[in-house]
Amino acid sequence: MNLNNPNLEEFKELIKKCDDEKFSHILWVSKEGDVFINKFTTRNPSHKFEDENNNLLFWKGVFHCGNGYVGEEAAKDSVYIENLLKELLNHWESKYHGHIKN
Repeated sequence: MNLNNPNLEEFKELIKKCDDEKFSHILWVSKEGDVFINKFTTRNPSHKFEDENNNLLFWKGVFHCGNGYVGEEAAKDSVYIENLLKELLNHWESKYHGHIKN
């Protein structure tokens, strides 16, 4: 999904396909507006994530496993999904760079 042409259903699918029970995740946006959610391990501190991704524009704090931020149940919460997408769009439109705290 790309923030230049946001699609709520695509965003829901991105959230839905994550496994909240097994992995922590990190949501990030590229300089082109592409939205990604990657599996994240605590062996890689979050500050290193920013240093290692030269195409990164901004990223949302780590979604720790078991908290319901991603996965099928999170994707069913339309208020949560809409608010999260609005937050990303606001940061995209303001050309924010860096870490967005949860």
